[in-house]
Amino acid sequence: ALVITNGITTFSGTITTPNGADGSEYSADNSIQCYGATASSKGTLTGRVYLDNAVIEKPFYTLGPSSSSKSEEYLWSTANSSNIIRGIWKTGGESWQRLNQPDSAITVFEGGVENTTRSHFAGGTVHIRNKPHIATGNLFLIAKNTHVIYEATGGCVNNLQLGADASVEFRASYSLDGGQITNNSTSCSINLNCTTQRFERICFGNAPNVVVDGAYGSALEVSGDGNSIISANLTNGVSVVNIGSGVLTLAGRTFASNGD
Repeated sequence: ALVITNGITTFSGTITTPNGADGSEYSADNSIQCYGATASSKGTLTGRVYLDNAVIEKPFYTLGPSSSSKSEEYLWSTANSSNIIRGIWKTGGESWQRLNQPDSAITVFEGGVENTTRSHFAGGTVHIRNKPHIATGNLFLIAKNTHVIYEATGGCVNNLQLGADASVEFRASYSLDGGQITNNSTSCSINLNCTTQRFERICFGNAPNVVVDGAYGSALEVSGDGNSIISANLTNGVSVVNIGSGVLTLAGRTFASNGD
């Protein structure tokens, strides 16, 4: 393993092994491990990891200061950079799993993303490809002006929250099976393409400029027993289906029965 402690480090170029990519299975002896990344606004900046046109063909493990309650910021990318992590990106049990990018940057996760507390993607484009996103904590935040592409089946996100002008594009069905999706900002967009996405609960009640787009056959499914509110512009034949026992309110109409 390559272990970096409290270092401000930039990865540029390809990090690999003689046999190529190690895949998505993390272990302590086949990974890159970075410790000590902390937000400068929350305490002393002891470490930061930058991606600058990097291709990392190994599992990538990041962890904030030991026993810290500070808000950790784990990964950063440079302007106009295109980055690929082919192994899983995994974080320890600190406050946040963060990726901070300029608007011009893109980072592709091919080996999956896994976090047990809270995830935060901020800026640029994030592409989850091949392996799923597992976020079993209480919040996954897509920040303002951030574009996220989901192309991996499976995964779990308990609470997906979209910031102002954030956009999510689904290229595979059931990418985020379970959890809830909410938006309390003024605008955001969701492109379903030809997929079906299932959530326990959906709430777009206070965000009148939400756009849900897709092609014929696209659907949002509500599967839980809680109340859901859809106040959004549904375009290109997108369906919203209540398959749970809760109440779904759509554009002033209430659908209280399974199958509506």
